[in-house]
Amino acid sequence: MSLVVEVVRSGFVESTHQARMLAVSADGTPVRAHGPVDALASPRSSMKPLQALGMLRSGLDLDGELLALACASHSGEPYHVDGARKILASAGLDESALLCPEDYPEDRSVPTKARIFMNCSGKHSAMLATCVVNNWPLETYLEPTHPLQRAIRETVEELTGERVAATGVDGCGAPLFFVSMVGVTRAFRAFPLGEQGSPERRVYEAVTAHPEWTSGTTRPEAALMRAVPGLMVKVGAEGFDAFAFADGRAGTVKIEDGSSRARVPVTVAALRALGLDAPELDALAATPLLGGGHPVGEVRLRA
Repeated sequence: MSLVVEVVRSGFVESTHQARMLAVSADGTPVRAHGPVDALASPRSSMKPLQALGMLRSGLDLDGELLALACASHSGEPYHVDGARKILASAGLDESALLCPEDYPEDRSVPTKARIFMNCSGKHSAMLATCVVNNWPLETYLEPTHPLQRAIRETVEELTGERVAATGVDGCGAPLFFVSMVGVTRAFRAFPLGEQGSPERRVYEAVTAHPEWTSGTTRPEAALMRAVPGLMVKVGAEGFDAFAFADGRAGTVKIEDGSSRARVPVTVAALRALGLDAPELDALAATPLLGGGHPVGEVRLRA
Protein backbone atom coordinates (compact mmCIF):
# COMPACT_ATOMS: atom_id res chain seq x y z
CA MET A 1 0.00 0.00 0.00
CA SER A 2 1.28 3.47 -0.89
CA LEU A 3 1.67 6.21 1.67
CA VAL A 4 -0.50 9.33 1.56
CA VAL A 5 0.74 12.88 2.01
CA GLU A 6 -1.96 15.38 2.94
CA VAL A 7 -2.06 19.06 2.05
CA VAL A 8 -4.05 20.57 4.92
CA ARG A 9 -5.29 24.17 4.64
CA SER A 10 -7.27 25.77 7.47
CA GLY A 11 -8.12 22.32 8.84
CA PHE A 12 -9.34 21.01 5.47
CA VAL A 13 -7.54 18.33 3.46
CA GLU A 14 -7.18 20.22 0.20
CA SER A 15 -5.08 17.71 -1.77
CA THR A 16 -3.30 14.37 -1.38
CA HIS A 17 -0.22 12.75 -2.90
CA GLN A 18 0.53 9.01 -3.13
CA ALA A 19 4.07 7.91 -2.30
CA ARG A 20 6.27 4.85 -2.63
CA MET A 21 8.93 4.31 0.03
CA LEU A 22 11.60 1.72 0.73
CA ALA A 23 13.77 1.73 3.86
CA VAL A 24 16.33 -1.00 4.58
CA SER A 25 18.40 -1.85 7.64
CA ALA A 26 22.19 -1.85 7.84
CA ASP A 27 22.32 -5.39 6.43
CA GLY A 28 19.97 -4.52 3.56
CA THR A 29 16.84 -6.11 5.01
CA PRO A 30 13.64 -4.16 4.22
CA VAL A 31 12.22 -2.43 7.31
CA ARG A 32 9.40 -0.57 5.55
CA ALA A 33 8.14 -0.86 1.99
CA HIS A 34 5.14 0.97 0.56
CA GLY A 35 3.95 0.75 -3.01
CA PRO A 36 5.58 -1.10 -5.93
CA VAL A 37 9.22 -0.51 -4.98
CA ASP A 38 10.41 -3.22 -7.38
CA ALA A 39 8.77 -1.52 -10.37
CA LEU A 40 10.77 0.64 -12.75
CA ALA A 41 11.39 4.22 -11.64
CA SER A 42 13.00 7.34 -13.01
CA PRO A 43 15.47 8.35 -10.27
CA ARG A 44 16.50 11.49 -12.17
CA SER A 45 19.23 13.41 -10.32
CA SER A 46 19.29 10.91 -7.46
CA MET A 47 21.61 8.99 -9.81
CA LYS A 48 24.28 11.70 -9.79
CA PRO A 49 26.45 10.02 -7.12
CA LEU A 50 26.52 6.94 -9.37
CA GLN A 51 27.43 9.08 -12.35
CA ALA A 52 30.22 10.73 -10.34
CA LEU A 53 31.44 7.28 -9.29
CA GLY A 54 31.62 6.23 -12.93
CA MET A 55 33.70 9.33 -13.62
CA LEU A 56 36.11 8.66 -10.74
CA ARG A 57 36.56 5.10 -11.98
CA SER A 58 37.37 6.57 -15.39
CA GLY A 59 40.18 8.71 -14.03
CA LEU A 60 38.53 11.94 -12.86
CA ASP A 61 40.58 13.47 -10.05
CA LEU A 62 38.20 15.38 -7.76
CA ASP A 63 37.65 15.36 -4.00
CA GLY A 64 36.04 17.52 -1.34
CA GLU A 65 33.58 20.22 -2.31
CA LEU A 66 34.28 19.92 -6.04
CA LEU A 67 33.44 16.20 -5.99
CA ALA A 68 30.28 17.06 -4.04
CA LEU A 69 29.49 19.60 -6.77
CA ALA A 70 29.89 16.88 -9.40
CA CYS A 71 27.01 15.09 -7.59
CA ALA A 72 24.94 18.26 -7.27
CA SER A 73 21.57 19.58 -8.24
CA HIS A 74 22.78 22.94 -7.06
CA SER A 75 21.02 26.27 -6.54
CA GLY A 76 23.37 28.31 -8.74
CA GLU A 77 24.83 30.22 -5.82
CA PRO A 78 28.13 32.04 -6.45
CA TYR A 79 30.24 29.31 -4.88
CA HIS A 80 28.52 26.67 -7.03
CA VAL A 81 29.25 28.67 -10.17
CA ASP A 82 32.85 29.32 -9.15
CA GLY A 83 33.30 25.63 -8.36
CA ALA A 84 32.01 24.51 -11.76
CA ARG A 85 34.38 26.96 -13.44
CA LYS A 86 37.26 25.54 -11.38
CA ILE A 87 36.46 22.01 -12.57
CA LEU A 88 36.38 23.18 -16.17
CA ALA A 89 39.58 25.21 -15.80
CA SER A 90 41.39 22.21 -14.33
CA ALA A 91 40.76 20.49 -17.67
CA GLY A 92 41.73 23.52 -19.74
CA LEU A 93 38.11 24.30 -20.60
CA ASP A 94 35.58 27.05 -19.97
CA GLU A 95 31.78 27.13 -19.81
CA SER A 96 31.43 27.31 -23.59
CA ALA A 97 32.07 23.54 -23.61
CA LEU A 98 28.96 22.82 -21.51
CA LEU A 99 25.99 21.23 -23.28
CA CYS A 100 23.47 21.47 -20.43
CA PRO A 101 20.58 23.95 -21.02
CA GLU A 102 20.84 27.61 -20.12
CA ASP A 103 19.08 28.58 -16.89
CA TYR A 104 18.87 31.17 -14.14
CA PRO A 105 20.21 30.55 -10.63
CA GLU A 106 17.48 29.45 -8.26
CA ASP A 107 17.15 32.92 -6.70
CA ARG A 108 16.96 34.66 -10.12
CA SER A 109 19.75 37.00 -8.99
CA VAL A 110 21.04 37.55 -12.53
CA PRO A 111 19.09 38.96 -15.50
CA THR A 112 20.20 36.46 -18.13
CA LYS A 113 20.36 32.70 -18.43
CA ALA A 114 23.64 30.80 -18.74
CA ARG A 115 24.63 27.13 -18.81
CA ILE A 116 26.91 27.58 -15.81
CA PHE A 117 23.88 28.50 -13.64
CA MET A 118 21.96 25.33 -14.55
CA ASN A 119 21.64 23.02 -11.55
CA CYS A 120 23.55 20.22 -13.31
CA SER A 121 26.54 22.33 -14.39
CA GLY A 122 28.80 20.73 -11.77
CA LYS A 123 28.07 17.26 -13.14
CA HIS A 124 28.52 18.41 -16.74
CA SER A 125 31.81 20.13 -15.88
CA ALA A 126 33.02 16.88 -14.28
CA MET A 127 31.87 14.89 -17.33
CA LEU A 128 33.90 17.16 -19.59
CA ALA A 129 36.93 16.91 -17.31
CA THR A 130 36.64 13.11 -17.42
CA CYS A 131 36.60 13.24 -21.21
CA VAL A 132 39.77 15.35 -21.26
CA VAL A 133 41.56 12.85 -18.98
CA ASN A 134 40.71 10.04 -21.39
CA ASN A 135 41.05 12.00 -24.64
CA TRP A 136 37.39 11.27 -25.40
CA PRO A 137 35.36 13.54 -27.71
CA LEU A 138 33.88 16.59 -26.00
CA GLU A 139 31.19 17.51 -28.51
CA THR A 140 29.27 14.24 -28.05
CA TYR A 141 29.75 13.58 -24.32
CA LEU A 142 25.97 13.32 -23.75
CA GLU A 143 25.37 10.62 -26.37
CA PRO A 144 24.45 7.22 -24.82
CA THR A 145 27.08 5.55 -27.03
CA HIS A 146 29.88 7.87 -25.85
CA PRO A 147 32.60 6.05 -23.86
CA LEU A 148 31.82 8.19 -20.81
CA GLN A 149 28.14 7.29 -20.81
CA ARG A 150 28.90 3.62 -21.41
CA ALA A 151 31.22 3.66 -18.38
CA ILE A 152 28.51 5.32 -16.27
CA ARG A 153 25.91 2.78 -17.40
CA GLU A 154 28.24 -0.07 -16.41
CA THR A 155 28.63 1.52 -12.97
CA VAL A 156 24.85 1.90 -12.58
CA GLU A 157 24.26 -1.74 -13.50
CA GLU A 158 26.98 -2.97 -11.16
CA LEU A 159 25.80 -1.02 -8.12
CA THR A 160 22.06 -1.53 -8.61
CA GLY A 161 22.51 -5.20 -9.45
CA GLU A 162 20.09 -4.69 -12.34
CA ARG A 163 20.27 -4.36 -16.09
CA VAL A 164 19.16 -0.91 -17.20
CA ALA A 165 15.65 -1.49 -18.52
CA ALA A 166 15.49 1.63 -20.66
CA THR A 167 17.48 4.77 -21.40
CA GLY A 168 15.86 8.20 -21.59
CA VAL A 169 17.02 11.81 -21.59
CA ASP A 170 17.23 13.73 -18.33
CA GLY A 171 16.34 17.40 -18.05
CA CYS A 172 19.99 18.37 -18.47
CA GLY A 173 20.37 16.30 -21.63
CA ALA A 174 22.37 13.44 -20.09
CA PRO A 175 21.24 9.82 -20.45
CA LEU A 176 18.72 8.71 -17.82
CA PHE A 177 18.72 5.07 -16.75
CA PHE A 178 15.52 3.38 -15.57
CA VAL A 179 15.92 0.92 -12.71
CA SER A 180 13.90 0.01 -9.61
CA MET A 181 13.83 1.66 -6.21
CA VAL A 182 15.22 -1.60 -4.84
CA GLY A 183 18.21 -1.21 -7.16
CA VAL A 184 18.79 2.45 -6.28
CA THR A 185 18.65 1.64 -2.56
CA ARG A 186 21.15 -1.18 -3.08
CA ALA A 187 23.42 1.21 -4.97
CA PHE A 188 23.33 3.90 -2.30
CA ARG A 189 24.36 1.41 0.39
CA ALA A 190 27.59 0.85 -1.55
CA PHE A 191 28.82 4.41 -0.90
CA PRO A 192 29.18 4.44 2.90
CA LEU A 193 30.15 0.76 2.92
CA GLY A 194 33.00 1.27 0.48
CA GLU A 195 36.55 0.73 1.72
CA GLN A 196 38.41 3.79 2.92
CA GLY A 197 39.96 5.52 -0.07
CA SER A 198 37.77 3.72 -2.60
CA PRO A 199 35.88 5.80 -5.19
CA GLU A 200 32.59 4.92 -3.49
CA ARG A 201 33.85 6.13 -0.14
CA ARG A 202 35.27 9.31 -1.68
CA VAL A 203 31.83 10.21 -3.07
CA TYR A 204 30.17 9.50 0.28
CA GLU A 205 32.69 11.56 2.24
CA ALA A 206 32.51 14.48 -0.18
CA VAL A 207 28.72 14.70 -0.10
CA THR A 208 28.35 14.29 3.66
CA ALA A 209 31.15 16.79 4.40
CA HIS A 210 29.83 19.41 1.96
CA PRO A 211 26.02 19.07 1.76
CA GLU A 212 25.46 22.66 0.63
CA TRP A 213 27.70 22.01 -2.38
CA THR A 214 25.47 19.12 -3.41
CA SER A 215 22.28 21.17 -3.04
CA GLY A 216 22.21 24.72 -1.69
CA THR A 217 22.46 26.85 1.43
CA THR A 218 18.73 26.75 2.19
CA ARG A 219 17.79 23.43 0.64
CA PRO A 220 16.09 20.65 2.66
CA GLU A 221 18.65 18.05 1.52
CA ALA A 222 21.41 20.05 3.20
CA ALA A 223 19.24 20.47 6.31
CA LEU A 224 18.66 16.70 6.48
CA MET A 225 22.38 15.95 6.22
CA ARG A 226 23.26 18.56 8.83
CA ALA A 227 20.60 17.19 11.18
CA VAL A 228 21.83 13.57 10.88
CA PRO A 229 25.64 13.48 10.59
CA GLY A 230 26.74 10.58 8.40
CA LEU A 231 23.63 10.79 6.20
CA MET A 232 23.99 11.16 2.42
CA VAL A 233 20.86 12.41 0.63
CA LYS A 234 20.39 13.07 -3.07
CA VAL A 235 17.21 14.56 -4.48
CA GLY A 236 15.84 13.81 -7.93
CA ALA A 237 13.21 15.59 -10.00
CA GLU A 238 9.62 14.35 -10.05
CA GLY A 239 9.55 13.64 -6.33
CA PHE A 240 12.47 11.21 -5.96
CA ASP A 241 14.85 10.95 -3.01
CA ALA A 242 17.61 8.47 -2.19
CA PHE A 243 19.71 8.28 0.97
CA ALA A 244 22.25 6.18 2.83
CA PHE A 245 23.68 6.32 6.34
CA ALA A 246 27.19 5.48 7.53
CA ASP A 247 26.33 1.92 8.61
CA GLY A 248 24.44 0.95 5.43
CA ARG A 249 20.92 1.90 6.39
CA ALA A 250 19.39 3.33 3.23
CA GLY A 251 16.19 4.10 1.37
CA THR A 252 14.37 5.65 -1.55
CA VAL A 253 11.21 7.71 -1.95
CA LYS A 254 9.09 8.37 -5.02
CA ILE A 255 6.05 10.67 -5.07
CA GLU A 256 3.75 9.20 -7.71
CA ASP A 257 2.56 12.52 -9.17
CA GLY A 258 6.06 14.02 -9.09
CA SER A 259 5.28 16.59 -6.40
CA SER A 260 8.39 17.99 -4.74
CA ARG A 261 6.41 19.38 -1.79
CA ALA A 262 5.43 15.87 -0.69
CA ARG A 263 8.92 14.41 -0.90
CA VAL A 264 10.62 15.60 2.30
CA PRO A 265 7.89 14.49 4.76
CA VAL A 266 8.10 10.96 3.33
CA THR A 267 11.90 10.99 3.47
CA VAL A 268 11.76 12.02 7.12
CA ALA A 269 9.35 9.14 7.79
CA ALA A 270 11.77 6.72 6.11
CA LEU A 271 14.66 7.99 8.22
CA ARG A 272 12.66 7.68 11.42
CA ALA A 273 11.57 4.15 10.47
CA LEU A 274 15.27 3.28 10.50
CA GLY A 275 15.91 4.96 13.84
CA LEU A 276 17.62 7.96 12.24
CA ASP A 277 16.05 10.83 14.09
CA ALA A 278 17.01 14.27 15.37
CA PRO A 279 15.09 17.24 16.81
CA GLU A 280 15.80 19.22 13.65
CA LEU A 281 13.71 16.76 11.62
CA ASP A 282 10.51 18.02 13.27
CA ALA A 283 10.66 21.16 11.12
CA LEU A 284 11.07 19.05 7.97
CA ALA A 285 8.44 16.40 8.71
CA ALA A 286 5.64 18.88 7.90
CA THR A 287 6.08 21.76 5.46
CA PRO A 288 4.15 24.93 6.41
CA LEU A 289 1.38 26.03 4.06
CA LEU A 290 0.86 29.78 3.81
CA GLY A 291 -2.21 31.95 3.40
CA GLY A 292 -1.76 35.70 3.17
CA GLY A 293 1.87 35.19 4.05
CA HIS A 294 1.04 33.41 7.32
CA PRO A 295 0.98 29.69 8.21
CA VAL A 296 -2.54 28.28 7.78
CA GLY A 297 -1.77 24.59 7.35
CA GLU A 298 0.89 22.09 6.38
CA VAL A 299 1.98 19.35 4.01
CA ARG A 300 2.32 16.20 6.12
CA LEU A 301 2.28 12.43 6.02
CA ARG A 302 -1.12 11.01 6.87
CA ALA A 303 -0.99 9.30 10.26
